[in-house]
Amino acid sequence: MVPKTPEEFEIVFKNSDAYKTTMNKLKDYEQEIINEKSGEKFKHAVKEFKRKAHVDENSSYYTSFMEQLAACVKRQYQLEFGNKGALIFRYVFNIVMAAIVGSVYFQLPFTGAGAFTRGGVLFFALLFNSLSAQVHFF
Repeated sequence: MVPKTPEEFEIVFKNSDAYKTTMNKLKDYEQEIINEKSGEKFKHAVKEFKRKAHVDENSSYYTSFMEQLAACVKRQYQLEFGNKGALIFRYVFNIVMAAIVGSVYFQLPFTGAGAFTRGGVLFFALLFNSLSAQVHFF
């Protein structure tokens, strides 16, 4: 008979060998936790792991700063070069925008009339670069 209600599933599971095995493993684990030596073994293993990784014993991290930095650089490299089309598009787009913004400077007067325009173009160039760093194409 296949159980149809949650209560029937519970009864069938509690009468199964899987339930008995799981409960025995749980009792064994609880006995091991109660034993003080297992806690000391764990603390010693953590200290040994941190020592091998050249991490301070009081640190909450298990990897050194250099390993974390290397992992982040590798991840960013994979993200950047994983989608070559987006990377090429971004470079071409930045070159086109640089040409457009640079052309605004062409034949601007050196008087006070051109000062306001120069400030606006500089502001746009800085704003564009800071905002484009936030956006990922594709």
